[in-house]
Amino acid sequence: MISQQWKYYCRGYGSGRMNSERRKKLKKVFDILSQVNDAVQDIICDEQDCLDNIPENFTDGLNYSKIEDAIDNMQEASDYIDEAMCCISNASD
Repeated sequence: MISQQWKYYCRGYGSGRMNSERRKKLKKVFDILSQVNDAVQDIICDEQDCLDNIPENFTDGLNYSKIEDAIDNMQEASDYIDEAMCCISNASD
């Protein structure tokens, strides 16, 4: 069982909310993740453009498959970043 003192400490000294210093830190983390996610999305768009411009006779090749896998993996990473941002936002409310 969690002691009352621990609950008091974790809840921002009894206020029931995270203190402003920790919220500011989380906001910075949120902003960094947002920038990272924007960069990942830009790369996904560039890779998709590359994929879309590969001639049809090369679409069965290994490079085409690798680009598809890279796009899928980057999209999954972007989804995880979105999830992390949502969790951080919920934590700082």
